[in-house]
Amino acid sequence: MFGNSYDNKIEEQKDDYHDFIQRFLFLLGKIKEKNKSIHTAVASFHILSFLIKYNANFNEDEVYKAVIQDFNNVKEARLELQDKAKKVLNGYIESGVETVSIYGSCAEVKLGSNKNEFKVSEFLNSNFCQDNGITGFSTLHSNGKNGMHGFVSEEGIRHYVVTDGAYEMTLNWCDEDGKKCTIIINIDANGIELIERNRVTDDQLKANKDVKIGNLFLYQIKFRNKEKGNHKSSEIVIENGNRNINIKTTQEIERGSKEAQIGSTKMQDKSTQVVDESLNERINKLEKENTRLTEDKETMSEQLQQKVREIEELNGKVREKDEVLAEVTQKFGQLSDSVESEFVEKEKLEEKLRKAQKEIQKLSKEKAELVQEKQDLEEFAEGLDVKVQRLKDQIRQLEYSVAVAVNENKRLKQKLNDTQKELDGKYGEIQRLANQSHELESKKVTELMTCLAAKEKKIAELEAQLQKERSKASDLGLKSWDLEEEKRRLEEKLNEKTQEAIELTADLEELSKQSEEKETKYFSRIKELEKILNKERKNSEELENYSINLEEESQIQHEKYKELLFEKHSIKEEISDLNDQSSLVHQNRVSLAQDLAKNMIYLFKENVREGDKVIISQETVLEILNRLEELIKNVGVSDQEIKGVIEEISVQTNDSLAPSDISNGDLSALPNKELVEASYSEDFGYSSRCSTPV
Repeated sequence: MFGNSYDNKIEEQKDDYHDFIQRFLFLLGKIKEKNKSIHTAVASFHILSFLIKYNANFNEDEVYKAVIQDFNNVKEARLELQDKAKKVLNGYIESGVETVSIYGSCAEVKLGSNKNEFKVSEFLNSNFCQDNGITGFSTLHSNGKNGMHGFVSEEGIRHYVVTDGAYEMTLNWCDEDGKKCTIIINIDANGIELIERNRVTDDQLKANKDVKIGNLFLYQIKFRNKEKGNHKSSEIVIENGNRNINIKTTQEIERGSKEAQIGSTKMQDKSTQVVDESLNERINKLEKENTRLTEDKETMSEQLQQKVREIEELNGKVREKDEVLAEVTQKFGQLSDSVESEFVEKEKLEEKLRKAQKEIQKLSKEKAELVQEKQDLEEFAEGLDVKVQRLKDQIRQLEYSVAVAVNENKRLKQKLNDTQKELDGKYGEIQRLANQSHELESKKVTELMTCLAAKEKKIAELEAQLQKERSKASDLGLKSWDLEEEKRRLEEKLNEKTQEAIELTADLEELSKQSEEKETKYFSRIKELEKILNKERKNSEELENYSINLEEESQIQHEKYKELLFEKHSIKEEISDLNDQSSLVHQNRVSLAQDLAKNMIYLFKENVREGDKVIISQETVLEILNRLEELIKNVGVSDQEIKGVIEEISVQTNDSLAPSDISNGDLSALPNKELVEASYSEDFGYSSRCSTPV
């Protein structure tokens, strides 16, 4: 019995992962001896589940009974899920998988020979597993041996066990303060080795209540060659290339520079295992020293990164100030263009506002037309109702006439029947009299002859009367036939009128339906138009507000512009003082510029009637002044160049729109700076592009 060989050591070995694996392997061997047909992966999965669920309170027969029952229930793989499971697993295992088989709630995954990364927790928590009742998995190596097993218990805890080969596992979780914790461990059948601790404390290990390895929480595990503190599991598993039970761990390979390493060879029988305690102590000291140095290095690295970040922040601030300075520098050059563009934008907005108002008027007109059309349709519908009512009255009158004719026909038929009965009575009387005549013939021949003559006369009268009655009856029959014919015609006419009334009713219903649909459509259109109108009104208000803001901004820009003009005026006064001290050649150039200005004024007056003003924009005046200054400053100005400037100014002044005092003939103002101020005494109730008030 398994209990006899292991129960006495349960308490002292409850935190020993190696002991747990040994119990599992012992049970697996016994069960395979009893039934060799049991699938290894499924049997291993159910034995591990049983061990974890009931801990050590079991015996060999109970385990076999439970496992064989589960195995019989899932003996056949769920073929319908294999392809889908393989497709799903390819999203959680690097380099893919060779085959996947589903046995009950266990997914058996056969891995290739390459090193694979398996996102375990993501797979177990996936919709595929939850929808198909899959709570665990077992990996198979290419040699057919089991590798790693995992499942989710009823409490939601993820259990992992490695029975063959070596697996590196990265565990991620958050502690009670929400801080992310990460450790890396290496698991094989001999134990669990800590690879990277990452400053995770024992309290942080205790915070992980979601993962157990070999039925032990992370803080309960006695790590092999562990650093100070314990590690915790995550959800990414990397299969190592060495699948032997006795292996070198990944940590030993990475720490090749250490002076001492521990072999991971352990025997199946724990009683024969010998560990060099002094070597372990030395390794622990080296690992502690390495941890301290690593922590110091990380601290210095963090400080260095902090300094680098501070320098980068300072550089960023310097770059921002340079950008601000460049932006301010460009702003002076763009100020004039900005003012003009704002005026242009204002005109565009005003044009857009006018278009919107026109659209609103158009929509209002369409709305009025739709309302009128609706009223016309309602009047037409009312006319149809009157016409239908009139037809219904005619139908009722025809029905009444038919009823009267039918009653008259019935009365005539009754009268004909009465006459026929009366004629039958007369014939009976004649027969009776004839019989009496034969009886009395022998007795009263004479009387009878006399009486016979009288009777014959009476008979003749009766026959004449009968003939009249028959003629009358015939007339009544003809009249009855005529009445029947009239009745038939009236019925046909009634049917026609009824059909016409039905058609008119159908037409009325159709027209009513169309009217309702059209009315609904018109109402919808009216609502849409009202929405558009409200939207356009809102846009109009926004445009008006924007126009007001533009005017305010324009006033501000104008003030700034006046300040710039004042500064420019001061600079030009200084230049004028320097020009007064220049040579005679410079004075000649100034004189030439004055003559040019006089010629310009002369040209202006030539094209303007007496009393009119020359309209010139501020941009044109600036251009004139700048050109004059260039003519004064440049050397070798020719008559042809001066003539070209005059022609250009003449063309520009023809399109100018802002008022100026040039028409007053103040020639001295042009070369000097007083003209600058005078030429910009604009009335800002006018747009720079429009001669009418805004």
